[in-house]
Amino acid sequence: MKEASGGKTLYLHVGMHKTGTTALQKFFSLNDRLLASHGICYPELGRSASLLAHHDIANSLKGPPFPLRAPEKSPEEYLEGIRDCFRTFPGVLLSSEIFMRFVPAFRDRLELDLSQLEKLAAVADRVQVIIYLRRQDRYLESFYSQEIQHDLCLDFSEFVAARMPDYYQICQELAGFAGRDNVTVRVYDRNRFAGGTLYSDFLSALDIEQTDSFVPPGEDINPSLAPDEREFKRLVNALGLPIREVIRFNAPLLQLSQARRGAGETGAALFSASQRTKLLADCSEANRRLAADFLGRDSPGDTVFPATADDKRAAEAVYAGPDTVRLRGIAQALGQLAPELVKLLSRAARQALLSADHRARDSAAILLAALG
Repeated sequence: MKEASGGKTLYLHVGMHKTGTTALQKFFSLNDRLLASHGICYPELGRSASLLAHHDIANSLKGPPFPLRAPEKSPEEYLEGIRDCFRTFPGVLLSSEIFMRFVPAFRDRLELDLSQLEKLAAVADRVQVIIYLRRQDRYLESFYSQEIQHDLCLDFSEFVAARMPDYYQICQELAGFAGRDNVTVRVYDRNRFAGGTLYSDFLSALDIEQTDSFVPPGEDINPSLAPDEREFKRLVNALGLPIREVIRFNAPLLQLSQARRGAGETGAALFSASQRTKLLADCSEANRRLAADFLGRDSPGDTVFPATADDKRAAEAVYAGPDTVRLRGIAQALGQLAPELVKLLSRAARQALLSADHRARDSAAILLAALG
């Protein structure tokens, strides 16, 4: 890694997905001046349209295609902007889950590698990677739901087979990039957070003590779809519409999901109890090595991701799949909230019936039945 001069540290928060990353980015944005008073710049440069995360910097280094929008600047312009930050601050914090896509063990659909981040690393003396890890079963269930809000059309078993993470290998590859001592691994578990909150935990990784001056985010800024709405959206994704069109369905489906939760309906797990037990057993050796090499724990009894009270509740509430009556109810409610989307959906489904793709045909048939 080529190093710059001046004793500058680049803090690279890479996620992972579904570990409170969006909430942290909101926290950084709300408290950027306070972070600056501690010598750490959370630059406005390269934050995406949400003004929270540095997706534009990550995407510029990744390169095209850009499914939704292209970065506003070139990689060289972003790098020069970071150099400008280092002229004032000893530390710069960048946060984007897209940085995870450069880690081969993340098993992304793109073929990227960490060498593509060398230009970014070269602007500082040291890169300190900060990564949060969530128990694998919880991560997969939550990440699957998030990907459905984009354009994923795989069923859950296919998704698990394609995206099952090896946390130890991920951290090994990050260590190869930044150095083992420069990889900070935190466990995403509210019972394990330093100071009791995710925000205080992250600040402790920066050697900053949380005070009342720091403002926490308030609302749920990354809501998820309820089980039936999630399945409805997965079927929509399979029709072959452009991503700009499929994401238009998110807002009304999230509104319907929120109404369900307001009426007392709760979510349902995607893993059965036996599937969950097997998956965690399959991960146990990698987790043991993770604990020993990155968390400083080598006791066989010291579990990285212990069982929780939620496990019993999850075993009692497993999603059984789409309910035809409820899918029809979703279609009717969608017609009231967004009639133009129902017209788009009807046209796309009828076209998909002629597709050579069996998933598109099957999804179209189910949706047309729901539309009546």
